Amino acid sequence: MRARALAGAIAAVVLTAAIAAFGAFTWWRSIQPSPTPTPRVPYSLSACRAFEEPVGAEGYRTAASMALDPWLRGADVGVSARLADGRMLWAFGDTFRSPDGRSTTAVRNSMLMAGQGCRRVVLAPDGRAVIPDRPDGVGYWPMSMVVLPADEGSLVHVFAERVRGSEQAFAFTNLGPAVATYVIPSGEPPELISVTDLGEDSPSRATVGWGAATAHGDDGYVYIFGTANPDQPLVFGWSVRVARAEPTDLVDPGSWEYWTGGEWSTSPDAAAPVIAAEGGVSQTFSVIARDGQWYAISKRDGDLGTDLAVWSASFPWGPFSAPVSVGRIPNDTDPSILRYMPLAHPDARQSGPGRMLVSVSRNSLDPLVLANFPRLYRPFFVDIELPPQPSERDLDPRG
Repeated sequence: MRARALAGAIAAVVLTAAIAAFGAFTWWRSIQPSPTPTPRVPYSLSACRAFEEPVGAEGYRTAASMALDPWLRGADVGVSARLADGRMLWAFGDTFRSPDGRSTTAVRNSMLMAGQGCRRVVLAPDGRAVIPDRPDGVGYWPMSMVVLPADEGSLVHVFAERVRGSEQAFAFTNLGPAVATYVIPSGEPPELISVTDLGEDSPSRATVGWGAATAHGDDGYVYIFGTANPDQPLVFGWSVRVARAEPTDLVDPGSWEYWTGGEWSTSPDAAAPVIAAEGGVSQTFSVIARDGQWYAISKRDGDLGTDLAVWSASFPWGPFSAPVSVGRIPNDTDPSILRYMPLAHPDARQSGPGRMLVSVSRNSLDPLVLANFPRLYRPFFVDIELPPQPSERDLDPRG
């Protein structure tokens, strides 16, 4: 039994690395560093493709399976928010592209704008990542998004995880969070203002990754959630800590306040876990407010877990209830297919009262699988009930 447990633990560690690293190593040669932009870099949009906003999981599944765009053939993550002009903005992680219709390249991240009758991919001036790589090659994976009103339209902060990859398979390192800030005038493409790394580079999983989830409070604060893993054997979940900030201070963690478990402190070291790592969330997850309640939505026990789960609380700082499993997203039904990182989309059109749209990223360790089924590398969508209703249903339409 001990040998069997050890073998399982080793396999789990490899799978954890694979989940986060696949896009980083598969097409690494096409991901080149870009210079840090100067303020207000204007982006452009790809050609308009007819768009009618989907409703609920069924509508989004159909849209995701049928959408064709050489600038966004496949991607994972998919955080979303609605802009002041009514358009939906989506930010994705490692993204496969084929702009010439033949060769496939990749960028660390991408954006999609949908609304006003059009679906368009956001294009940086050099055609590369919309959060540009650092000059040393470190790239950014989006985690959450905060939209604020601005005179011109919307001010958007995209919290991201910075990551270093290499030629060797699975050899990647998460280094800490960052914030990319954009102005998006009404009806126009984004303009990049800045990319700000939060803290020094740190490869430790125990370093809190702030911005793993974000949410507006009804008290005027923006709540920023951070995740950390103790890096101990057989602990695959991530703990959650909470900070709050004035909307004008989102790029300045020194001005944030951190929940200690009993009060707010200006010291990030005083932040106490509100969800424990053992049986905890994925490294990136969602927190939303609905009808006076707060819900954390993620895979229980991290991306290696089996269950989509919901933790409930009366306040964004908890205390959070034990998780309720609302469906199964296993990684053992097909060893070559990975299912990870459930994310909620409260600004999307829901399929009914009490429903919440959730996306789940899907990928494969086998490049041939993606070559034969390129649409596999796109999130799939499910509806869940809030408050959560226990369920053991299989959520992946592929089984």
